[in-house]
Amino acid sequence: MLSRQIMSSVVGSRGLLLMSSKRTQFAARARQCLLSVKQEKCDTLYIYFMKEHDSSSDPIKSKPTSTYQHEMTTSVLSHYTSLVYSQASAICPSIDVRLLLKHRELTSLRTLPSNAPLPSSSHSNSNGIENPMCRPLSSIECILAESCIPRQEVDHFLETNILRSHYQAGEIPFKVIDSEVALADNHDVKIHVDQTQDSINGLEIKKDEYRVVVLGGTFDRLHNGHKVLLMESVIRCTSEIIIGVTDDTMIQKKSLCDLIQPTALRIANVVDFLRDVAPSLIHRVVPIHDAFGPAILEDNIDLIVVSEETSQGAKRINEIRAEKNFHPLLVHTIQLFPEVSKESEHEEDKISSSSKRLRLLGQRLKLAMKPPSKPYIIGLTGGIASGKSNICKYLEEVHEISTIDCDKLGHEAYKPNTPCLEQIVSIFGSDILNSDGGIERRSLGSLFVKYENKIFDL
Repeated sequence: MLSRQIMSSVVGSRGLLLMSSKRTQFAARARQCLLSVKQEKCDTLYIYFMKEHDSSSDPIKSKPTSTYQHEMTTSVLSHYTSLVYSQASAICPSIDVRLLLKHRELTSLRTLPSNAPLPSSSHSNSNGIENPMCRPLSSIECILAESCIPRQEVDHFLETNILRSHYQAGEIPFKVIDSEVALADNHDVKIHVDQTQDSINGLEIKKDEYRVVVLGGTFDRLHNGHKVLLMESVIRCTSEIIIGVTDDTMIQKKSLCDLIQPTALRIANVVDFLRDVAPSLIHRVVPIHDAFGPAILEDNIDLIVVSEETSQGAKRINEIRAEKNFHPLLVHTIQLFPEVSKESEHEEDKISSSSKRLRLLGQRLKLAMKPPSKPYIIGLTGGIASGKSNICKYLEEVHEISTIDCDKLGHEAYKPNTPCLEQIVSIFGSDILNSDGGIERRSLGSLFVKYENKIFDL
């Protein structure tokens, strides 16, 4: 079937990439796959790891398996997650990559309490069996698969998890990726691998699955660093994942806080991601008003997932839990992802929302509330040394746009022998004048602070 569906070019906004779960040259193969995906111009890419094929068996006579994803350990899944997102950040940073972990999802269904409601995002197939793949694969527009995966395995998977009529009719474009060519490529991207362990009070913990997992963050403009944090939590969770999203009161000290997305939107983006990658888990995404959130309010939580820069917060959380006679949380710490494509010296060395917000400067974020007047007037404000003069100079020299310096106009207004100066002197006294009869602005400024109410007399 696949031979008639192979196309020279695939263009679609939502794509599916099927990769073999075999560990041989995984980093190089992932790189080759993502390079191919980049050419296909997908906006969102779902990746699914199919069970490693036994090359000693006859691929023609072997029967398709009912469970595709290799029973990978938590450490292998964690390793693959770091590899894929590290490669994606370097090769196709604008693509929204989402890993589908079906085998862990089915495990989660078995561990749910008998009276626990299934998430609203779950779906059933024609036999009434929960199929975690239904939601993300319901509107796939292009499919890519590694050439090392047997064709009948790919066919069976796609016919099971995508609308059968659409796939059989050839309506969904299909492309085979020859990832083996990557094995001879020695110019690989540097890979970030998380090698941290779960711990409590500094002692390593061997357990790698937990019933209830908690984490928190701002999650502004969800990026690959966020996704790794979320995936590391999903991989280790068997029942419920609790995520605290900082509300508007907690973001005021962050860089360019005015550009941070509204709390409701950030929560919605996290929920949408979880519904795709972890539809069988119970997920609770809530706004938090402090650095602790549900982690200090609920005793039944088992694990907290943090990054290197927030690990101290986990220690404080356990101190508060001890004061409440709660059991201590195990702590899983992940490394920060380096930013490999910085666009300016002002951006951070790690992948961060702050850098994303910095890149928004100079862009129109929303339409004008009313039709522009003629001439079109734009107000430019900012603190001291924020770059107002440089922007005005740029507008004048490059675009020949006239600018009006309100600071200069203000200074002109209270020159010697002007009505404005006389009124200021009548309120604050002649001590504010310099030897030339003009205002000593430093002296006037100190009086403004001392006699704040007098400002309203001007």
